[in-house]
Amino acid sequence: MCGRFNNHLPKMLGWSTMLAEWPDVPLSYNVAPSADIAAFTLQGDLWQGQVMRWGMIPSWAKEFTSNFATFNARLETVSEKPTFRSAWAKKRRCVIPMAGYYEWKQTDDGKQPFYLTDRNVGGLVAAGLYEPWQEKLSCTMLTKPAMGALSAIHPRMPVLLNPASARRWLEDDTVAQRFLHMVDAPSIVYWPVAKAVGNPRNNDADLCTPIDLKPMSKKAD
Repeated sequence: MCGRFNNHLPKMLGWSTMLAEWPDVPLSYNVAPSADIAAFTLQGDLWQGQVMRWGMIPSWAKEFTSNFATFNARLETVSEKPTFRSAWAKKRRCVIPMAGYYEWKQTDDGKQPFYLTDRNVGGLVAAGLYEPWQEKLSCTMLTKPAMGALSAIHPRMPVLLNPASARRWLEDDTVAQRFLHMVDAPSIVYWPVAKAVGNPRNNDADLCTPIDLKPMSKKAD
């Protein structure tokens, strides 16, 4: 899953032409659900950046808010869940760029946050879905079982795309769940970071800085 990310994006190698027109969204090292984020959709033949609420609000909702965690959608069930199934059926697809994201690993000393990114490219792009609500837009980030070394951090991960698979996701209507399950994750690096990231009011570059983990305390016999 992904519940926090950093949207301070440098020029992303290989993505600059596709992600050219950025919408005006606040920059944050600690983007949390319900925040306005940049997401890109296919409009005609062009990719267009749009401001969307992170956390899907279905069109039938009475208000543009949610009491439920709709910022992630499981790829295995997205076509069935009431909140997401209309967006899936109508192929309201988007991609969500981020410099990196945070994930928490359960340890004997509690939950330890890690920062994950692609150091070579300068960022990551996740597959998402969006839904219009009156004149506003909201979105969700698709997740799937973690692949390879990422499973050591958390059992799930965002559906991460490279430029070729992102084009297929937005531009090929025949692409479905099987394709996203099989997409290889980019070459991701990760490191432990301070637990201050758990508070969404904290927002500075130090949140992404590696820390040295203290030796885990031993359980009493």
